[in-house]
Amino acid sequence: MRVEKGWLKLIRRFEEILRERIGDRIVRIIARSSPEDLIYGSNVAVVVERADTDLTREVSRAALDAMEEVGMEGLSPITISEGDPMEHEFG
Repeated sequence: MRVEKGWLKLIRRFEEILRERIGDRIVRIIARSSPEDLIYGSNVAVVVERADTDLTREVSRAALDAMEEVGMEGLSPITISEGDPMEHEFG
């Protein structure tokens, strides 16, 4: 599986921002192989202990900030609670 360098850079920056802002609540981050590889309209799953509105909002802000910093669009995260069946669909 070939992963585009720009996509990898964007995912890495997104993860750095998330870890700075909500690091203690992240269980794992599961990224698809490309921005076009979508599941339920998302290409990155942010798995947290317990998803809530504020946390989902913070994940969205981190995605916007990462895209702006890297100069690439296409990051579409979904925030899900650990144990959600959707987690397995992401990989």
